[in-house]
Amino acid sequence: MEAAALIQMLIRMLEEKGISVCSIISDDDSCGRARARNMNNGGQLPANIEEPTFLADPSHRKRVFARAIYNLANALMKTSAVTKGLAGHLKNCYGACVKRNRHRSAEDLSDRVNNILEHICGNHANCDESWCYDKKAQKLGKHFYPPKDHRIDRKDEKTYLQLKSIFDQYANVSMMAQCNHPFDIQTNEALNNAIANVALKTVCYSGTISLSCRINLIIGIHNMGHVPYLSSLFGRIRVAMTPIMERFLLEKSIKKEYKQKYINKVEVKSRRSKKQRRTWQQVYQERTDTS
Repeated sequence: MEAAALIQMLIRMLEEKGISVCSIISDDDSCGRARARNMNNGGQLPANIEEPTFLADPSHRKRVFARAIYNLANALMKTSAVTKGLAGHLKNCYGACVKRNRHRSAEDLSDRVNNILEHICGNHANCDESWCYDKKAQKLGKHFYPPKDHRIDRKDEKTYLQLKSIFDQYANVSMMAQCNHPFDIQTNEALNNAIANVALKTVCYSGTISLSCRINLIIGIHNMGHVPYLSSLFGRIRVAMTPIMERFLLEKSIKKEYKQKYINKVEVKSRRSKKQRRTWQQVYQERTDTS
């Protein structure tokens, strides 16, 4: 369904708006990417429509990378020595490195992401002092002792090669070229969640005017805000908005704006990250399987 909607969007954008879509930020939907090609190239796009270039959403690429790491962590100990604590650490390192260095070239970004593996092995030659605690400690003449599940033994060649194969797959130059942009699909995901609140997935609204009204309501509020959009809507249907309702909507907008600013503060993110790490330490105990 998503692939069909994508094809329809590309065709309508050119025919109705005269706009040719050059790049699309998306998750790794192989079906949509395969169909968004010209018919002579095995896709479903007419020859007069340019094939778009697909770029990756960094957050989704991080989840795909983490899935491969967690497959090692969930395997038997005789198969893999990767713990869930190490998997969670690598997931966070991968996501942070990609987001902080997306402005660099694909080759430079690939080198920095691959350096994560060297970092957890104790090789800090290419690390940056701004994030590497070991280098900070060396500068102060001290020694840093990382958590046990945040490193691997250099002599454990099997674990190193298992992790390196995953980094080679998800941190190569072509993969990093897809993340080499400042955009994401977080707004789309937020709109999807907001629409799901008013148009429940457990109820079929397909083909009804109710579905269009619910979607338009969310889009209008997102683009204009609660008070401007609903005031305009009430004016069109000749209904007066009471002062109490206007005040309620205004307070709702203020709370939403404050929440967005609050959760994006550095200290709040740091506190949330520490809380998540404490939770992971409780959930991800050391592996005890020996079979």
